[in-house]
Amino acid sequence: MSLPGFLSEMVNARTGEPWSAHTKWGNLCRLRVFFREVADWGWEDVPSHPLLGIGDVPRMPECVPCYIPEDAFNRVMTAVRALECPYQRTALLIARWSGARRNEIRHLPIDCLDRYPDGTARLRIPPGKLRRERVVPLNEEAADAIRLLRGHRTQERAFHDSYTGVTTQYLFLRYGKFDRPLKAACAAVGLSTLDGRPMVSPHRFRHTVGTQLAERGAKLRTIMNVLGHTSPQMSMRYAQISDREVLKDYQAVLGPGATIAGPFAETLKAGSLLPSDVDWLKSNFFKTELELGHCLRLPHEGPCECDLI
Repeated sequence: MSLPGFLSEMVNARTGEPWSAHTKWGNLCRLRVFFREVADWGWEDVPSHPLLGIGDVPRMPECVPCYIPEDAFNRVMTAVRALECPYQRTALLIARWSGARRNEIRHLPIDCLDRYPDGTARLRIPPGKLRRERVVPLNEEAADAIRLLRGHRTQERAFHDSYTGVTTQYLFLRYGKFDRPLKAACAAVGLSTLDGRPMVSPHRFRHTVGTQLAERGAKLRTIMNVLGHTSPQMSMRYAQISDREVLKDYQAVLGPGATIAGPFAETLKAGSLLPSDVDWLKSNFFKTELELGHCLRLPHEGPCECDLI
């Protein structure tokens, strides 16, 4: 069996679903490294040259962040606020307002909340995927939910934190699951697929926070600090989908009332050109042909921007 056929038949041992493109890409990269190293080591019964090269590993597509559209976002947040369990409701509110990863929220210490000097709530997010602790501002809705949750907590034992090495009393001890309450919230507002799967995942709150920050003019450094990115390239993904210059140019060219082909385009569409103008267009058709259409400027309109005439 060929390697592509083998990878297509492999399934996830836990879910039973086929491997994703990212999993296939990761496994091919590991195989490439393995073949290269055994060839360098000179092992017996192995080819003397690597069987996989960098050209054999397909490039992964670069996708924009999977943010939640505004209408679906407002509907799912209404259902989240209506959740009965305060632990589940608070966890999802933190995800919505901080953009923290699920594992970071699960490891929040009970004393994770304080205030800036001006009174704004401040959330201390523990080390997670990138082993970096950070502090971010927090909306009062999530801050109030944390305070209410701490008021209901009884004294519980602390645990050794594997990331920090410090004995920590966690804010969420037994209610660290996100999928079940979010699935119920999506079902309540009609955001589920035909097979019952929720259309909104917990990680999409993180993408939505980054998108909202970019669309409302936040600096790149702010997006990096809030989301815990280590490089500007990671945060630039959010700036790209909110590029105001792209929107401005698009509206100028294709928006309502935009002039697409010069001031005489409407005259041409209405069929009211003078016979002399029609003769000029016929005789100069090939000189004015462009890649995406035809220049419709007449001599008295001035020279074309393409400067082909």
